[in-house]
Amino acid sequence: MFNFRPIAVSFLLIVLSASLCSGQDFSMYRGFQLGSTVESVLKTVGMQRSDVRVVNVRPALIEELEWNTSRSGTRSEMAGSLRGIRFTFHSDELFKMVVTYDPRETEGLTTADVSEAISPQYGTMTVPENVTVVISADSSTFQDSQQVAALWQDPHYSYSLYRSTYGGAFGMVVISKEGAAKASVAQKESLRLDQLEAPQKELARVKKEEAERKAAQETARAANKVKFRP
Repeated sequence: MFNFRPIAVSFLLIVLSASLCSGQDFSMYRGFQLGSTVESVLKTVGMQRSDVRVVNVRPALIEELEWNTSRSGTRSEMAGSLRGIRFTFHSDELFKMVVTYDPRETEGLTTADVSEAISPQYGTMTVPENVTVVISADSSTFQDSQQVAALWQDPHYSYSLYRSTYGGAFGMVVISKEGAAKASVAQKESLRLDQLEAPQKELARVKKEEAERKAAQETARAANKVKFRP
């Protein structure tokens, strides 16, 4: 039986090598520069400011942009083997990219195959034990994280390869260590402020609902008073 695996590995190596661009440093992935502004990324992927989601407002603005290559009509040479990228910004600076690869483009490949394709661009990989990487954290009660299968890094940036436990799709988390540290501090402070203000916010909510209830009763009373007949 003909073995398609070597062909698949060679194809992925070509695609990743072209997209990662030999000679680029760790701060760049597929033409996206860590530290870029929201507007510059929007322009590159052809999306609108309204597509950006606000995660936190204080003490620093944290925003996310979800780029799905199949829906955005992105040029095929830019999309390559990508399914999408989630960009995260701290104070208008890109510090994190959660990359997901199209399962059709990686079908049959092992973690070693994908790592082999990436290593020529980022050097020697490590295989850390019991290390996870955050994929998304949309709330304080739930955090989606995955086991790191291979890691490439320098003092300022890291590239963590993972294979999703929800279907086996490959992905990679690209991080500016300095930016991620700043964002983590900001998110923790935001959570602290929310918890500190929670009792006052709840009291204000109850008062508002009571005022609305009384206003509705008064409106109904005024309307019914004039037409009531015993």
